Amino acid sequence: KQQFHDLEAHTLLRGDYGFGLLMELVALRDMDVNEELFLDYGTAWEDAWEQHVKQWKPPPPMSHDTNTRENKPDPTLFNENHYISASEYQTKIQTEQNGILRTHAEQQTLPYPPNLQTVCQFSHTDTTQYYSITKPHPSNQQTQTVYQTVWEPMPTSKNDCLRKCRILARHVRTATSAATATANQALPQSQTQSQTRYYYNVEILAQSTNLHPDCFNFDDENELVYVDQIPESAVMIMDVVDTRDSYLETAFRHPIGFPDGLLPKLWKR
Repeated sequence: KQQFHDLEAHTLLRGDYGFGLLMELVALRDMDVNEELFLDYGTAWEDAWEQHVKQWKPPPPMSHDTNTRENKPDPTLFNENHYISASEYQTKIQTEQNGILRTHAEQQTLPYPPNLQTVCQFSHTDTTQYYSITKPHPSNQQTQTVYQTVWEPMPTSKNDCLRKCRILARHVRTATSAATATANQALPQSQTQSQTRYYYNVEILAQSTNLHPDCFNFDDENELVYVDQIPESAVMIMDVVDTRDSYLETAFRHPIGFPDGLLPKLWKR
């Protein structure tokens, strides 16, 4: 708006106007439906990008924590010279490993790349029923409560409840296991029972970040939550927080320039 053109940038950024720096772009001609708009980032950005492309090399793998597990990347799926994202790894698991996810015990000798984690789609519903037992805590003098339940499909509003989980066991789907699962349950991603090949028993892990606000959190170290018969479509591989390729040291970063005349002169001070 014209009245803001006569104010310096630091004045707008103080918050007195409640929004900081905003620009309204006005078309000088009619535009076609779905026409793409372009912004010139400047020659400096273009030169930096071309140099980045020429010098780019595949990023190295992220280091394993050798204090907790052996440093043995998966030889069939993990190129030890390259970083791999969760989406790429999930595709490889589907095409090369028949979609099978490893249990926690299996990962002790054949771990996933440390930038990846297993997550499960799970939250409380009005019908969730728990069987609970109390036992001594393994590392302190307190008691520990174990809550165990059977997986149920979630309401649509809670489909974003992806929680970090530890796979304890994997079961091949059989006529018996299918019969013990909830009859005609609506599985995620439109997967039917006849398409489900595996069920997993998991431990739901506490987490404080990246959890949908509608999802109930478990944050008491003296409580364990076990969920049985989770269908394979509700268990997946995801990137650990802050490890996607945009966080890599080799990712391309460069300031975006504005064409001359786009910003008011006072904003450039």
